[in-house]
Amino acid sequence: MAGNPIRGGAFMRYHPGSGTFEHLASIPLENEGLITLEMDKAGNRLIALTWPSGILFTYDIPNDRLLQFGATNEGRIWEFDPARQRPVEVIKGLSLDSVPPVAEASFEITEDPHFFWRN
Repeated sequence: MAGNPIRGGAFMRYHPGSGTFEHLASIPLENEGLITLEMDKAGNRLIALTWPSGILFTYDIPNDRLLQFGATNEGRIWEFDPARQRPVEVIKGLSLDSVPPVAEASFEITEDPHFFWRN
């Protein structure tokens, strides 16, 4: 399947008792896969970033609702606050655009594995 585009990431639920997976929702963008995922247990939400564009999505499990919030690859930093009506918002006045890429930064990179999004 080399050369085939990614068809889009998917939110799945695993049922350990039966060993089966349940499809919950799909990212509606071709060539975007899910790179990271976090669960808001209190709000029953899944929060994910896509790759390669870094688009932020949430999936509301009880209401079966997928929401797209925007891209992080433009330097935006997002904040999650489950107490708000819209729990994910851009932090205004704070951007990764002011952080130099690792190649230009004046610090040593250790041998520990790291992932630098902006490089």
